[in-house]
Amino acid sequence: MPLSGATILAAALAPRMLAESGPRLTLGAGLGLPTIGSTWLATAASGESYLGGLLPPTLLFGLGLGFTFVPATYLAIHELETRQRGMGSALLDTSQQLGGAVGLALVMTLVDSRIGDAAPVQLAGETSASGYRLGFAATAGLPNAATAMGRGAITTTSHPPAPRRCSALSLFAPRD
Repeated sequence: MPLSGATILAAALAPRMLAESGPRLTLGAGLGLPTIGSTWLATAASGESYLGGLLPPTLLFGLGLGFTFVPATYLAIHELETRQRGMGSALLDTSQQLGGAVGLALVMTLVDSRIGDAAPVQLAGETSASGYRLGFAATAGLPNAATAMGRGAITTTSHPPAPRRCSALSLFAPRD
């Protein structure tokens, strides 16, 4: 729940940041926050409390997701013709879903390689924590890799217009 709430909050704030700072800064912040959160989780002790050791990095990770999805969507479709934007958005969504599934499989393979054939008693202790720390360490490197790959790909210097205030009902109003 905290991860989802942080993602929703950041996704609500990201359009304003995108309009004021542009896609490079917004996406950079979005990719930096999960790196910090994952690194924090990778170094957490196995006896760490939820409020002090797990909640703060989870919130950072969630904020990063929200600040990443909005500029990524903008960059994926802003230069497309109107009739091609649905296809561009679908391609982005498919890439995110496929990347998430493959990424999760790879990270869990790393976790499983560390845990191995540990006895159930060991899974509740340091053996399990060690495997998950390895998984979080690997996850921390993914936003850095995305930043390195995308650094040259962001060629736009345009900023989208500032978002309009709207109510939930205005989402269903006919558009001109």
